[in-house]
Amino acid sequence: MKLWAVLAGVALVLVATAVGLVIFGSGSSEVAATATAGSFVVTSVTSGTVAPNGTISVSFSQPVAVGSPQPSLSPAVAGRWERSSPTTLQFVPSVSLPPGQAVQVTVPATLRSASGRVLGTPQVATALIAQGSVMRLQQLLAEEGYLPVVFKPSSPLVSDRNFAVAQKGNFSWRWSSIPSGLAAGWYPGQWNVVTQGALMVFQHASGLPVTGTPTPAVWQALISDAIQGVRTTQPYSYIFVSKSPRPETLELYINGRVVLKSLCNTGVGIDTTQPGTWPIFERLVSATMRGVNPNGSHYVDHGVPWVNYFHGSIAVHGFVRASYGFPQSAGCVELPPSTAAQVYQQVGIGTLVTVA
Repeated sequence: MKLWAVLAGVALVLVATAVGLVIFGSGSSEVAATATAGSFVVTSVTSGTVAPNGTISVSFSQPVAVGSPQPSLSPAVAGRWERSSPTTLQFVPSVSLPPGQAVQVTVPATLRSASGRVLGTPQVATALIAQGSVMRLQQLLAEEGYLPVVFKPSSPLVSDRNFAVAQKGNFSWRWSSIPSGLAAGWYPGQWNVVTQGALMVFQHASGLPVTGTPTPAVWQALISDAIQGVRTTQPYSYIFVSKSPRPETLELYINGRVVLKSLCNTGVGIDTTQPGTWPIFERLVSATMRGVNPNGSHYVDHGVPWVNYFHGSIAVHGFVRASYGFPQSAGCVELPPSTAAQVYQQVGIGTLVTVA
């Protein structure tokens, strides 16, 4: 599963109504409207995708006046504009540019040349900040306590501009005993369900839409927390459901330790519960469930308690049965209601559920 489609070769477009259209392609710039002798116009803007720790430059046909109004970025990024040459202004961020973000560069109409000329018309360009890597996403999630691994960098960051750039270092498990289902899902530098679950936990805790993908808002929040040294105090929870050998059981892990073990029921017949690992994406204290029984009859169960959906319509939930420990559900993982209540109180959005 890919986390995102990498944006590559995307052009920057600068519209200047007074002086014509300027098109900036990846790696080069080209002026479509030739400036007349002595005119003051924008001649180029940083093109293509910009690295999260990179800079954005705007060049002009004449030297820029000292103290002239400066371009602006939207959304705003902490940093400063510098004169890298008499005819070029360069924005140097003091923190990482937000990965995946489209940043609008506005050159004000009042920007002046050293000879006193002004642009006369505001000009706007859109720069695309390169996506952050999966490796850096994992490093930040690990450093902030959302993964079952810790990350130890080889050396400290020398600048806040590098917070979105992958660092050299090593991952290690947080606990001495790791469930096999959890260990099998972890791959440093590659997108995997362990990373997805941790990201969902972070999104939920940060009040962000729980998409399981690293949006620009996610990167901004992760980087902000990293700069401030914010770490989660939420325990790491994990559910392992064993279908074989019988009896079927569910184990709840908190910070690498089994805190609850119970008999459970999985799906029977054509409704067998599929093996795999998924994150919990929806939770309900009580739900009405409808479906088709293995014998073809339809069911409507009202008030099903302590529901944790993790794979489509499949959930871990409470359900009253005469006995537990063998397949008899319509696909869900059933627990005695009192046990389901205990599980519900200790897991959350993003908690991984492995069925094996």
